[in-house]
Amino acid sequence: MTTILIIEPSATLRYGIKRSLKLPGIELQEEDDCRQAVVRLSCLPRHAPPPAVIILGWPTLANVEFMELAQLLCESPCNKLPLLLLVQDMALLKSNCLLEREHVLVQKWRDMEQIEGKLQRLLASSLELNSNTDPAEDEKIRILLVDDSKTIRTQFGNLLKKEGYAVELASTPAEAYEKACAQRFDIGIIDYYMPEQNGAELCQRIKQDPRCSRMDLAVLTGSYDDALVSSVLASGAIECMFKNESSQLFLARVRALVQICEQKQIISEEKEQLNNILESVGEGVYGVNREGIITFINPAALNILGYEFEADLLGKSAHALFHYADQSGKRVDPDFCFIHQAYQLGDELLQWDAFFWSARGSAIPVECSVRPRMIEGRSIGSVVAFRDISERLLFEEELKWQVNHDHLTKLLNRQYLEQALEQETRRLFRTGETSALLFIDLDRFKNVNDLAGHAAGDLLLIEVSNKLKERVRSSDIIARIAGDEFVVILSNVNLEQALLLAEKIREILDETVFHYEDLSFDITGSVGLAMLDACSFSVERVLANADAACHIAKQRGRNKIHVFDEERDVSVFDEKERGWIDRLNLALAQAQFALSFHPVFAASRVHPLLSSKSTDDAGSDHTQAGDLLSPAFYEVQVGLPDKNGLLIPSASFLADAERFDLITKIDLHVIERVIQRLNDQPEIESDLRFAVTLSEQTLMRPDFLEIVQGWLTQASQSSTSLIFTVRDNQSGSRARPLEKILEQLHASGFSVMLDEQTRGHSAFAHLRQYQAAYITINESLIDGLLTDPIDQAVVRAIIDVSHAQNRKTIARNVHSQDACRLLQQLNVDYLHSDLLGEWVSEGELVKAQQRQQPPKQA
Repeated sequence: MTTILIIEPSATLRYGIKRSLKLPGIELQEEDDCRQAVVRLSCLPRHAPPPAVIILGWPTLANVEFMELAQLLCESPCNKLPLLLLVQDMALLKSNCLLEREHVLVQKWRDMEQIEGKLQRLLASSLELNSNTDPAEDEKIRILLVDDSKTIRTQFGNLLKKEGYAVELASTPAEAYEKACAQRFDIGIIDYYMPEQNGAELCQRIKQDPRCSRMDLAVLTGSYDDALVSSVLASGAIECMFKNESSQLFLARVRALVQICEQKQIISEEKEQLNNILESVGEGVYGVNREGIITFINPAALNILGYEFEADLLGKSAHALFHYADQSGKRVDPDFCFIHQAYQLGDELLQWDAFFWSARGSAIPVECSVRPRMIEGRSIGSVVAFRDISERLLFEEELKWQVNHDHLTKLLNRQYLEQALEQETRRLFRTGETSALLFIDLDRFKNVNDLAGHAAGDLLLIEVSNKLKERVRSSDIIARIAGDEFVVILSNVNLEQALLLAEKIREILDETVFHYEDLSFDITGSVGLAMLDACSFSVERVLANADAACHIAKQRGRNKIHVFDEERDVSVFDEKERGWIDRLNLALAQAQFALSFHPVFAASRVHPLLSSKSTDDAGSDHTQAGDLLSPAFYEVQVGLPDKNGLLIPSASFLADAERFDLITKIDLHVIERVIQRLNDQPEIESDLRFAVTLSEQTLMRPDFLEIVQGWLTQASQSSTSLIFTVRDNQSGSRARPLEKILEQLHASGFSVMLDEQTRGHSAFAHLRQYQAAYITINESLIDGLLTDPIDQAVVRAIIDVSHAQNRKTIARNVHSQDACRLLQQLNVDYLHSDLLGEWVSEGELVKAQQRQQPPKQA
């Protein structure tokens, strides 16, 4: 057990530290008195084992006892113990031996979310300090060599050891990953072709784990292959080595990696030292009495405010000198100035953004903290620490600009355009107005690049961008989305107005003659126009429509405008997609879709059944077995009957339905049918529940919740009867809107299931932000459950973490009774298995309901 000693008088702050630490295998010990801490640490290491790390709270006013403790921590043997200093304000740090000792990090109290990361760094240094290895051995470069061939391990391992490197060998990816997490290695050399996992996959796994991500990785292979090398470099490795190279060349590559390691170490140490220095000096500090009269001021404050002498400020009002006005120069009365009121009332004001006015009369953005000066419980004034944040604000503005703009043309980029387009579609839904989208593609732009070079092409794009900016309205949004493609959002226009604006843009391009050196080019552009209205829910579909219209304009001779028409222009899509559009529209109009239902059972309820049957007869009478149990709920799947009456699975047409804006209609059709099934269910089935999978387009529809609640009200059904399943692709740029939608569903009584989300561990980590009652375990993990200990460990972790987050887990497509039993032992909540019940039609569902007991609430 690793011991961490917390030295802090405040019980509240000690409690805050303990709540912020969730590291496993940690024992927290506390001291609330500096004198007791001195007595305890003075006994080290003879009478008590030393703690792995000390967390010390820096007092607002350092007393004698604290200074005595600080001196002890700077002397042997305590000066070797890793130390984390927690401070209220960096301005409180004064010159002290604690800031000069090794293995010390400084952390602000308000940034408690960062404490675990810094603590892990200190624990790593503690591990190195307390290791029993020889100091000379500890200074060696440590290399992890991974290869499933004993001959290769021996050959290259001996080669590396002769060069003086400390070498650890591993024969499997699992062994290598375990050693990489448990020990410190500088370099990893990993064979590419291994049975369990290839080298690129192992590199990626190591780089994703913070315990070993700092290793520099190289992959060892027997032959050169471009695709292999690309995958290796993409996985996080920085070198690719070859087994058939000479020993000298192999060692030269290793020495190059060693140089990289040593340079990184030097940079890391210098950066850490510089960070400590920067965090503890350089802020302006001044003091005032209760009336706001300046009593002292430090050189840094004088420099920031542009004053030469302290005497110019002492005895004068701080408010009257430098915080008398807001950013625009408008005077602020002292009674309405927060900083001045803090002086008078003896209040604390932390990280307050304000504007101080310099001696030259310029406004300086600052972040300041005001703290009362207390004597025997009575405030005698305040101390103010501040810093100039001009550069930070400029950097934030520059960063914000770069994120949203194309660096070549200075126009908005595709990311911003899609966000703006989504806001516009929501606005149109609320207002019922119409807008338009123009898709502009320069004609024969490739000729300019081919004849004059890419530099000329860039200049042309800049010139065209400037002309487009001059021609569009101030309310319009123009963006460059790729190459020579531009998109304009024309807000609140009808078709006639949109055509006039599109014609102006076409004309300005047609009038352009581009000159480059001795070459001239007549420039034209094709314009696609797509109208937007209250039914335009899909950003992707709207962009695709405008793009298709632009292609048609090019096909008809270029330098033209084409208005997209859904029925007339469907031919721009291939025949297969067009056939699906007609087929899906017909199925919606004639209610041809068929629903299938699969029971999901509470794992705890199927235990007696599994215990009474052997694996040998598994599956022999699963339908009858399932009939003896009442499902917790049914999962719903939509299919489309073909001409022979066989069901076409949804995977065959959902992608086309999403592309052509039909998926929302299909989803709502399924929900309406399910609610009708609830309404028609036998009286004994009062607790019947259905899980329906929804697309992103449906979830993002503004009136989705209102529509479903209306249907439930008409059918006298509760929202608890429905579980909405969210597919794996609900992430990325729409993660925050999805989070909000799931919160609304939860607040309205609906349950949410996150489906396919445990495919990757990094994906699983971000799910804590979502309101969801259920999470499914991916089938690929279930398949390896009985044979792969890693899959078993991952499944156990998923179940444990889900339960910690108050979520239920569902194991999908469990194919054997042994797997069912093991999942029960791992405490999975629900089982989806054909051993217990297969997919059934609506008619078969009704019969099954009549044979079953009422299902229980999930």
